[in-house]
Amino acid sequence: MRIGEFSKRTGFGIDTIRYYEKLGLLAPVRQGNNRKEYTKKEEDIADMIKKLKAMNLSLQEIGVFLEADSSIIGPEELNEGNLKNLGECIRILGRINQELLQKEKEIKESRKLIDTLQVKLQKAYRLFE
Repeated sequence: MRIGEFSKRTGFGIDTIRYYEKLGLLAPVRQGNNRKEYTKKEEDIADMIKKLKAMNLSLQEIGVFLEADSSIIGPEELNEGNLKNLGECIRILGRINQELLQKEKEIKESRKLIDTLQVKLQKAYRLFE
């Protein structure tokens, strides 16, 4: 598919797609007519980019994950560079985990507040019945 169709299917603007290509996050294949062709593989990568961005990863960090995902298929592919990349992925995931734990704590505190307010409001409502 061409860039316009890819843009519609992924929800990314054309300028964003080109920027991601410049960063090396997306790498469509050039056809004989020198036009870029986007495949299911690029759609899957775009979906992963969206999910990682939703976790507040920077584009640089997303690049680390995409590189690890594409370069390691099995133990035979492990080398010093891949291990360094995996270590970086583990570090990033640790940070994300800490952020999620903090958000979970904030959600629990918010639920307590909501429960307290709900009880107070129900008591006040009963006074006016």
